Amino acid sequence: MDVYERVLQRNSGLPAGTLVMEHGRLAGPEQRARAVALDIPVTIRQPLLHDTAEVKEGFWGPARVARLFPARGWIDLGAQVSTGSDFPVGQFGAMRSVLGHDHATDRHWCQGPEHAITSCEALTLHTTNAAGLLGEEHRRGTLTPGRLADLTIWDLDPAHCSGDTLRDLNPTHTFVGGLLVTPTGTR
Repeated sequence: MDVYERVLQRNSGLPAGTLVMEHGRLAGPEQRARAVALDIPVTIRQPLLHDTAEVKEGFWGPARVARLFPARGWIDLGAQVSTGSDFPVGQFGAMRSVLGHDHATDRHWCQGPEHAITSCEALTLHTTNAAGLLGEEHRRGTLTPGRLADLTIWDLDPAHCSGDTLRDLNPTHTFVGGLLVTPTGTR
């Protein structure tokens, strides 16, 4: 946060969103408060935790691993926080990321239950908030007339799926700019 402060002080006209705290890992209350005060957007990559939690626990211990992605703390402070699958780093679908944020849906995948957010909040981080991070909230992030029609269609409502179902849920259709790019059965 010291570096972010110095950069902002030396570059007073820096456009909003130029500096981003990627991954937002292990940020304690003081760092989170400083980031919010500086108006630094934050990304969280929950899939980086859930597939490797056991290995990380072996090196760092369960208490530290449980604090890796404090989504609830970021949101409650009013941070501009977004998330994604971190593809192509691993075999992560978007719903694995949603699942990893929601302790109520699946206690195995979400580490640090005090940092959990709901599936609906996680979906917002992936859509509306991600578009805001890119400065494209006027073009994408919600289905509104005049915006790009980038969307996915699922055969189940992700906000109401159980853990195992949500983890493996993939879209049946993907549209970019209103054009179908991946029909049912393809990926």
